[in-house]
Amino acid sequence: MKKDTKDMPKGVFKYLGDISRIHHRAAFADVQQKIDKHKGSNTFLELATNRFSCREFNHHPVSSFKLAKILEAARVAPSAKNIQPVHVWALTSEDALARIRPIHTMFNAPVVIMVGYKLSEGWTRACDGKNWAETDATIAGTHIALAAADLILFCYPVYTFLVPAQLHRFIELMKEKGPDLSGKYATQVSTSKHFYDVTAHQFIQDNCGDLGLKYIRGLSADMDDLLHEKGQKEALDFF
Repeated sequence: MKKDTKDMPKGVFKYLGDISRIHHRAAFADVQQKIDKHKGSNTFLELATNRFSCREFNHHPVSSFKLAKILEAARVAPSAKNIQPVHVWALTSEDALARIRPIHTMFNAPVVIMVGYKLSEGWTRACDGKNWAETDATIAGTHIALAAADLILFCYPVYTFLVPAQLHRFIELMKEKGPDLSGKYATQVSTSKHFYDVTAHQFIQDNCGDLGLKYIRGLSADMDDLLHEKGQKEALDFF
């Protein structure tokens, strides 16, 4: 049954106009996000461009979760003929680190990852006798260096337009306390029914810029995506 507009609460059209404008902006932003998605991710290029040789580390311990991710990056590194002659050791105990210090200062690093290889296990090119074990170890070392880059991951559900109040307050506290996050990478993963989730993503991206973070395009997943093969693949491709 149609309702006469004269019976509607006074000022309702003003709010409808606001919603219409929000919808207009969100719609075009969503189009741009979908275009960017098909262009491909620049994550690796950004990591490679911003890589540098660190000459000073803080004393904070490295979590076992982060260390496992770094070692996994070394494990999946390619090698000539896939022979994998590379061996990796993670030195975390004070006793192990003390044995290394006379050889290298390590710049106060709390963890040392050593990369080695067995020449006898490497593939040798027949035409010139070139053994590729050293090259394989170098590639694994590069994987380790890139995997060690710090990353802040914002994960949250989107209900209506914006991020949850708890995450909003958390970002406010980050700005108030003033931690030095400049140069670190950040991205986001959200779940929703795609109800203006692009607005929430833009909110996080803008705040990452305020905090001096290097932003990487995030993943906006539907609430049921992980139940389907296509959604599972998109999630795996993102990580």
